[in-house]
Amino acid sequence: MPWFLTLYIGYIPMQATLRVLDRFFFAGAQSLFQAGLALLKMNGDRMMETDDGYHIVVILKENTSKADEDSSREFLKIAFEEFDGLDLKPLAERKYLHKSRIIKEVEANSKRGHLQNLQSTTKLSAKELTYIYDYFLWSQDLLNSGEEDLTVDRELFDRLLINLCPALGGMPEVLAKLFKMAAHDVSQTVSLHEFARWTSPLLRGTLKEKFKVCFLVYAKDESDCATQVQTLNILELLLAFYQHVELDVFVFVQMVFDRLGEAEDGTVSYKQLHTELIINGLLRELFQLKVKRLRPRTNRKKRLANTK
Repeated sequence: MPWFLTLYIGYIPMQATLRVLDRFFFAGAQSLFQAGLALLKMNGDRMMETDDGYHIVVILKENTSKADEDSSREFLKIAFEEFDGLDLKPLAERKYLHKSRIIKEVEANSKRGHLQNLQSTTKLSAKELTYIYDYFLWSQDLLNSGEEDLTVDRELFDRLLINLCPALGGMPEVLAKLFKMAAHDVSQTVSLHEFARWTSPLLRGTLKEKFKVCFLVYAKDESDCATQVQTLNILELLLAFYQHVELDVFVFVQMVFDRLGEAEDGTVSYKQLHTELIINGLLRELFQLKVKRLRPRTNRKKRLANTK
C-alpha cells in the first residue's frame, strides 16, 4: 500500500487525512508510522482470517476508505494517543541495514528500464548499451549533476565516442560537430537518449543511415549542397566506420563529381550524392570489390597450407 508516498490521501477519510497531515508537518515521519500502525491494528482481526496477500490489501483498502466518523475518531485516537511516543530507533536501524540493498534495487530497475527503452529505439547491441549506460552513470557522479536525466559534457562525450569508435580520435572537428548536433542548447550537455540516438546509425546503422549522419556533420540539412572538399570529408568520416576498407578517397570523390556533373558553384546536393552512392550502389560496389580482392589471397594461402 502506498500510504507513505501519498501521505494517506485517498486511503482514509478526508478529515482524518487532514489530521494526519497536521501531525506530519508538526512531528515529522513518526506520525506516518503511527497512522499505519493504527490502520493495521483496526483491521487486524479480519487480516488474521486470511492467508491471501491480495485479500489483505482489499481489506485495508475497503475498510479504511469507507470508514465513518466514529471509525475515523477511533483511528486518530489509536494513532496519536496509543502509539504516541513511538520509538523510531529500531526503524532507523532497519532502514540503515536495508538502505544499500534498496538503492541497488532501485538503480537496477532504473537501468533495466533505460536499456529496454533504448533497445526498442536504437540498433545498438545490449553490450554497447550497457557500457554506455554505465559510463553515463559514472559521469553523473563525476559531474555531481543534479539532473534527473543522465548527461555528459563535451570532454566526457568525446572520450566515450572515441572508446566506441577509435578512428574518431584523430577527428576533433567531427567530435565537436557531433556534440553540437546532440547537445541541449541551454545546458551544453548530451543526454543518454540523445547520445544513443545519434551514435546508433553511425555504429550499427545501414550504409544509407551512416551516410546521412556523415552528410549532416558537414552540412546544415539535407537540402544543403556539398563542395568537393566537404564530400571528401564526408566520405573520410564514413570510411572511419568501415575500418577494413581502404580507398583513395580523393580520387574517388573526383570520380563521383565527374559522373554527377557538378553545379556552377562547384557543389552537389545530398540527393545527388545519395542517389549515386547509395541507391546506385557505387560505394557498396567499391566496398565489395575491396573485399573480393582480399579473398583470393586468403584462399590461396589456405590451399597452400592444405597441400602441405
